Amino acid sequence: MAPVHSLKASDLTKLRRVRYPSDLMLDAGEGELAQPSVVFLNQLRTLHKNLTDNYIGQLSPQRIEEMDARLAFCLGLL
Repeated sequence: MAPVHSLKASDLTKLRRVRYPSDLMLDAGEGELAQPSVVFLNQLRTLHKNLTDNYIGQLSPQRIEEMDARLAFCLGLL
């Protein structure tokens, strides 16, 4: 699991300027998220499957491919 955080306008501007390769920026509406958000792929965690029953939405195949590439970078697989 990678943490997903909603962003305020000031946070969004800052993260877009810095552009960490391990962060995946999501626009409002992507994955049915109400606000712009960021997935921190360098902060992976494990959870028991019983704790993952709160479904929000899903990303497009193109965004999944982008996330996979960023995750591979974080794990040193590239």
